Amino acid sequence: MSPSGKETSESAERLRRAIDGSNDGFWDWPDLSDGRQWWSRRYYELIGYEEGEIEPSLDSFLGLMHPSERPDRSGFFAPHAEAVKCLESDFRLRDRQGAYRWFHGRARTHFEDGKPVRASGSIRDISQRKALELELAQYKRLLEQAQRIARIGSWEWNARTYEAVWSRELFTILGRDPALGPPIIDDIIGNVHPDDIVALDRAHEEGLRTGQYEVEYRMRRFDGDEWRVLCAKGKVECNSDGVPLRHYGITIDVTEQKLTEEALKESTQRLALHVAQTPLAVIEWDTRFEVVSWNPAAEAIFGYTADEVIGRRGTIIVPDEYKSAVDAVWENLISQRGGTRSTNDNITKDGRRITCEWYNTTLVDARGRVVGVASHAHDVTARVEAERQNLELERQILQAQKLESLGVLAGGIAHDFNNLLAGVLGNATLALMDVPETSNARTCIEEIERSATRAADLCRQMLAYSGRGKFMIEPIELGALVREMMDLLRSSISRSARLSVEVEDRLPVVHGDATQLRQIIMNLLVNASEAIGSDAGRIDLRLRTCDLDDETLRAMRWHEAAQAGPFVCLEVVDDGCGMGDETLARMFEPFFTTKFTGRGLGMSAVQGIVRGHRGALEVESAPGKGSVFRVYFPAAVAGESEHPDSPLPLPGEPHATGTVMLVDDEPSVRNLGRRMLAKLGYDVVLASDGEEAVALYGERGSTIDLVLLDLTMPGIGGEEALRRLRELDPRLPVVISSGYSEHEVSSRFEDAGLSGFLQKPYSLDTLAKTMRSAFTR
Repeated sequence: MSPSGKETSESAERLRRAIDGSNDGFWDWPDLSDGRQWWSRRYYELIGYEEGEIEPSLDSFLGLMHPSERPDRSGFFAPHAEAVKCLESDFRLRDRQGAYRWFHGRARTHFEDGKPVRASGSIRDISQRKALELELAQYKRLLEQAQRIARIGSWEWNARTYEAVWSRELFTILGRDPALGPPIIDDIIGNVHPDDIVALDRAHEEGLRTGQYEVEYRMRRFDGDEWRVLCAKGKVECNSDGVPLRHYGITIDVTEQKLTEEALKESTQRLALHVAQTPLAVIEWDTRFEVVSWNPAAEAIFGYTADEVIGRRGTIIVPDEYKSAVDAVWENLISQRGGTRSTNDNITKDGRRITCEWYNTTLVDARGRVVGVASHAHDVTARVEAERQNLELERQILQAQKLESLGVLAGGIAHDFNNLLAGVLGNATLALMDVPETSNARTCIEEIERSATRAADLCRQMLAYSGRGKFMIEPIELGALVREMMDLLRSSISRSARLSVEVEDRLPVVHGDATQLRQIIMNLLVNASEAIGSDAGRIDLRLRTCDLDDETLRAMRWHEAAQAGPFVCLEVVDDGCGMGDETLARMFEPFFTTKFTGRGLGMSAVQGIVRGHRGALEVESAPGKGSVFRVYFPAAVAGESEHPDSPLPLPGEPHATGTVMLVDDEPSVRNLGRRMLAKLGYDVVLASDGEEAVALYGERGSTIDLVLLDLTMPGIGGEEALRRLRELDPRLPVVISSGYSEHEVSSRFEDAGLSGFLQKPYSLDTLAKTMRSAFTR
């Protein structure tokens, strides 16, 4: 071998050994027009293949590249077609195990006559470096994210060069463009709040002395006038001589935190003010039912000061009868979540019993454990008492409304029956005048008259229940009335019952109807006798005076028309069977009875008579313990008229002639009235209603001497007809006729100047007396 050849061979060998020993893999592409290449042994090792296992070619190389980085064949030649000396890039190749590894490639293109003809280069495995770069990039991203979330910026300042480095978040916090870089120290100091400069200087001195510092200050952002509250924590590195070399640390934007703290402080102050000023007792208990806090309202409600109760169990405000159950109630309360509400009786420091409404909420810590209870209490004693009184008032109103409705019904029925009975009784009276004493028919007619009279008495009882039964009002001394009735009373009760009568001396008189008052006394005694039955028993009748105020009257069940003042009390006490609540509630309903069917108007009539006399009624009874009935009649005040409610004077001298206009919507009553008036010698003009009466009087007023006017008629009723007739003739004598009582009617026509009143049903004799009285006025 020639020296030159030997040298070439040695040079080639040295080149081969250098290539094989290199960490890089080399390749050669001798002809760019051909895809075949040459790969070094290290090249194969880097991609995980044996030498020659894969054909070294462009297609093999492209096949190993990551799909996302693989160019098409034509695109691969583009860089080599340019006059570029050297190309470098990072890419991934798939190894034998199918994993992609990162490589850094270098390529050089060779040109002849300006055209690329050949290329060569190398690849180096950079997977580890890429992993480190990726990890570092992740760390950097996480750090930036953490700083952004926490509003923390990091910084470093070189004390020798005065150069500073800021993190991205610090630029954001202080509103400075990162492209401008960190500001100089003077610009920073210029944006600090003047009141906080001293604090910064002290922090700097602290850092030089101890090596670290922490300071809070206000600083204006560089992009505007907004002030931020910052907390800086820094360290200072010094050389051996104590000369500062480097400052570094973090700056935290605590503006929102400060605003939250201020809001929380303000809220806490407001809450404390509310707790102190609220009228509700605000109490906090621990799990042992011991007082932790006690506000002024609690002091006012329960009488204990906070010093007296804090640390003591809440049983101090619990009534004795409930103390044994406190522990079970408390355990049940603290085992619940959320709020509970209850109304309880409590005891104050001075021993008063009050009623409180409680709102309780369990207190839970961050770990979900119950640590106590917060309670709000409101003294509702007055409200509870008012509600009780309202319920009682509502009950009384409902009872009054029910009785009023029944009274209206009873009164209406009595009124209609009186109209019917007027025809029966009047016709019977006329028939008796025409029937000889020896006629067999006379007995039948007399029985009809008696039956009609008893039916009229029943109607008066119904009118008494409706409160419209005052027929003849006069001053009555009840003691004398009872003494008059003694024989009748003793004969009316059971022989096994012993009657005792006690009358207070010098009883004041009452104004009332003696017949109805007798009915009250009789009904109460008969009721007491029936309660005793066939067994031996006792009935006490007592008369006494008393004064009743509004509160006492309201406490009674039946007092609708009564007014506070002096009363005469009629009390009937028996030791009979007594009554339960259901019977007490219904005993005054019409036709309700615990006796045999067909009874039941007695007690309802009693109530109606009492109401009509503006009295009150009170009943106490219990099964097996007898009954007490108390009836209160208003006592006459000294100086009152002897006959305050009597609207009509005594009849005068009879007047036998005249023309009477009879106005009634019932044909039978009109016809009967015409016959009865004619029998008495009067001329009669008939009208079927108020409108016809006004029209007839307008035509024939000069010939009509008196008008007998029915009160209740359809269309124009008696009141309106009277008003229109008086417009035609103010001095026209008018007598009102009605099934209601004289007292009921006279109260409605008190200023009308009536000439008389005729209650239906009426007899011929009653009609004659009323007409004579009216004509003599």
